Amino acid sequence: MEALIKIYETRNGSVVNARELHEFLESKREFATWIKQRIEQYSFIENQDYTSFDKFVKREIGSSTRIEYALTLDMAKELCMIENNNRGKKARVYFIEMEKIAKKHQISLPTRKELAQMVIDAENEVEKKNAYIEQTKPLVRYAEAVQKADDAILLRQLAKHICNRGRIKVGQNKLFEWMRKNNYLNKDNEPYQKYVDMGLFGYHETHVENAGHSFTKRTTTVTGKGRVYFVDKYLEKEGIIQLNI
Repeated sequence: MEALIKIYETRNGSVVNARELHEFLESKREFATWIKQRIEQYSFIENQDYTSFDKFVKREIGSSTRIEYALTLDMAKELCMIENNNRGKKARVYFIEMEKIAKKHQISLPTRKELAQMVIDAENEVEKKNAYIEQTKPLVRYAEAVQKADDAILLRQLAKHICNRGRIKVGQNKLFEWMRKNNYLNKDNEPYQKYVDMGLFGYHETHVENAGHSFTKRTTTVTGKGRVYFVDKYLEKEGIIQLNI
């Protein structure tokens, strides 16, 4: 936005030089008369709405002193409104927009108490994280070891693993029912292909000969990765935390 009137930043907030505002408003009255009448007529309060100070002005011969006024933005906006002309309206809109921009970029720094609490909270989070890591180390080691294992197991053996990890009773039939219900197995207790592709299931094939006939029997197995996956899923469904064994 085009800078119409300079805004000065001080320790107590933003201020405007009254003489510069008077010049922008193109008032026909002499500055000292204009500002004194405005202050008296509208009951502006010194050190609240404005601050006055002496300024030494050098001249060709000697120097003189004149009174300057630093106005708050609220007082400057009110003076613009009182002026009741296009220049006043334009300046008032300008001050309002500049206030919005200033508020948008304000940074609120934490107090010493808030900063101390932030440090304490951060330390507590680190302690909780470290405690959780220590607590879950046995489970992580178990999962890593099982997933690296080459041996696949049968579903009845998976049921035993679930019993051991969660200290609950899970039979083979109940596990089959749960897997069908959750669409891991079809009605013939065979895994759906997508879970085979995920590496959760495999097959163990056995060549069988009977009365002169031979055929290959295929049995569904659970891989090491599948063992970890289904133990976690089943116990999560039951709301049970695994034991660190």
